Amino acid sequence: MVLQETFRRPDTRQLRESTFDGEVREADLDKTRFHLRTADGLIRCVMLALRTEQARDLLGRKIRVTGRYETNREGKPRLLFVEGIDPLPETGSLV
Repeated sequence: MVLQETFRRPDTRQLRESTFDGEVREADLDKTRFHLRTADGLIRCVMLALRTEQARDLLGRKIRVTGRYETNREGKPRLLFVEGIDPLPETGSLV
């Protein structure tokens, strides 16, 4: 519930914008989020409307996500508000 409210009204003063490449490791339809494994670690990605079919299609795939994100105390991305998703070629490993 708190995550949904944060997504609806994020504090954009503290958010940075970027793009991340990684593999979708987990999806939670109730919280409309998925976990993206990147070379630098795991990022929780929130989408306003994550449909069941879309989540199934994303699991285990390598994608590029774009959006605004919050950082942890060390300055690493921890929570991304997804604005765009693009598939990546299935060659090689990102992690």
